[in-house]
Amino acid sequence: AAVMAAHLPERLRPDWFYFLHGHALMHIFIFWSIVQQRTALLLDMHHRRQLADATQPTVALIATVIGLYVALGGLFGWYVSFRGLDIQKLKAANNLVPKK
Repeated sequence: AAVMAAHLPERLRPDWFYFLHGHALMHIFIFWSIVQQRTALLLDMHHRRQLADATQPTVALIATVIGLYVALGGLFGWYVSFRGLDIQKLKAANNLVPKK
């Protein structure tokens, strides 16, 4: 009896309910899920834009300067380890070594 009652609307109008089954129903849910994902993406982009506008640019500037110092320090360290650093040559170039 429950199975018959569950399908009662289909028995009353089978031509209309046939559209809601199978392949057509899959397309309806796919379209609905795409709309929901687009809405969530736009809301996330809106919140990220608000967060970016609320942060002060000085924080980004300080982070950029620190990043540049770290990068240049790493490059200098790589250069020294690759070429070698001769302290005596540096002192002689700057006239720090007393001449004999």
